[in-house]
Amino acid sequence: ATHLLCTPSLFATLLGTRHQEPQALPRLREVALGGEPTPPAVLEVWAGRHADDDSGLRLWNTYGVTECCVYNAARTMRPGDLPSLLGKPLPGNHLLIVVGGGEEDEDESIGAALGKVDAEEVGELAIAGIQVGEGYVRRPELTA
Repeated sequence: ATHLLCTPSLFATLLGTRHQEPQALPRLREVALGGEPTPPAVLEVWAGRHADDDSGLRLWNTYGVTECCVYNAARTMRPGDLPSLLGKPLPGNHLLIVVGGGEEDEDESIGAALGKVDAEEVGELAIAGIQVGEGYVRRPELTA
């Protein structure tokens, strides 16, 4: 295998931070982690084992939500990174941090009801683009 996609918990197991390290994946080139934050200890173990080799193995942090077809943003991880860094939007995705503007009028678009946040503000991540689902199958009450 040249590519691996898994949770940081599973990757920690493969690295040997919880069990012995496997030697079964010598051709591995890309590891994409998602589904939970990557603990700094996992990143440091990986970096310590691959800092001086020329394997070209890259470790990715991926972010996404079920309603948007799994992955919406990614970035290459480096030692010392914060687990909260999402990275850049993947093609076809648009990410925006927004803060609510009060109750939305029926005639008002979502864009008019939300505003961008300043660097110091706390907001929510809004995702738009081709990967956003059109609604929940047979669950109209959950569809916005």
